[in-house]
Amino acid sequence: MKNNNQQNINEKGIIDVLEQKIKLYKKQILIMVGIVLLAIAAGALTAHLKNQAYQKQWGDLFLAELPLALQTEEENTDFSELEIYAAANEEKPAGAYAALTLGNAYYQNKNYEKAELYFKQALKNGNKELQALAESSLIAAYIAQNMYDKAIEQASAFEAKYPNHFILAQVKTHKALATELSGKPQEAKAMYLEIAEQYPSSYSASLAKLQADKIK
Repeated sequence: MKNNNQQNINEKGIIDVLEQKIKLYKKQILIMVGIVLLAIAAGALTAHLKNQAYQKQWGDLFLAELPLALQTEEENTDFSELEIYAAANEEKPAGAYAALTLGNAYYQNKNYEKAELYFKQALKNGNKELQALAESSLIAAYIAQNMYDKAIEQASAFEAKYPNHFILAQVKTHKALATELSGKPQEAKAMYLEIAEQYPSSYSASLAKLQADKIK
């Protein structure tokens, strides 16, 4: 019983870390979209971006997302406007971004099934970087739902698809965590130690070392 309790405590701690990483990504993407909108206002985009329909697509997205950007940690925001937007623009890049934002929001609210749904939707029409973020986030959603085999499979696919991506260390850490939680602690420990050696200056290396030290 003690081991089970300890595992639950460790698992909760790691999930909290994953949630913080998701929040960090959300802030980064919000900044990115804000820069795009400012560029539109300044008239600094290419001829394609000057198309009024394209501008309206991103402008509408910004308005639909605004309640999420303004919410506090204590608020339980209504996501309906952004959900309507994501559904109406599912085949557009802005719709893919909206889906990723919804996935992040539902993950933070511990609705992991809906988070999974929207992360998958974001994969359909996002650009390469947005797809990579969605794929990484999907791994976290699988882990949060105790779907460890799917998390491992998704992480392996990410490694093959993005061998030099800047979040590869994090994805490998997710994979090691899923391996540990699936009942293979020694295999996971070897993976943690490899991450710490490959990415010594990364946050993932610190987390990997911490997890490796917990495995006897």
